[in-house]
Order: sequence, then C-alpha cells, then structure tokens
Amino acid sequence: MAKLGARWRVGSGVNIPILSAPWFKDGKCVSLDGPLAAPLADVNLSAFVNQFMKTWKVPLIYNLFDITTSHLILSTLSSHRCQMIS
Repeated sequence: MAKLGARWRVGSGVNIPILSAPWFKDGKCVSLDGPLAAPLADVNLSAFVNQFMKTWKVPLIYNLFDITTSHLILSTLSSHRCQMIS
C-alpha cells in the first residue's frame, strides 16, 4: 500500500500494457472498444512515449483514442503524483 503523496514511477513504460493495466491516476484502465481494441491489446505504454524527451506522442494518442480518453492519458503523467523516469 502506498502512502499519501507517494509517486508512481512509470519508467520507460515498456512493462505497462496500454489497455489492461490500471495506470490512470484514479487506478482505472484505458477502456477501448471497436476495431482498435484487438491490435492494441499487446501494445505497451512505451509506444506512446517519446523516450528521449519523456513526453507523450500527442498526435498518436489523439488519433487512436476519443477526446475524453486522450485527455485522461495526457493528464496522467503530468500530474504531481506520477512521473516518467529514465
């Protein structure tokens, strides 16, 4: 159990599935229905992160997810409780 104020470190995201891991700030998973669900089932979070800059690949996220999900993804690692590390 993490203490209040603890930081969750994503690292490179290579071991975090984009769809099936509860990596959102609220502990929920990305939910995706439709034709993209199967192709993204084995894709990790690292596919959506510029590893050199430690930033999201924003155009890719907006192209694959609806606006609400995109905003949730983009706000997750910019929160004070989550961070990307090398």
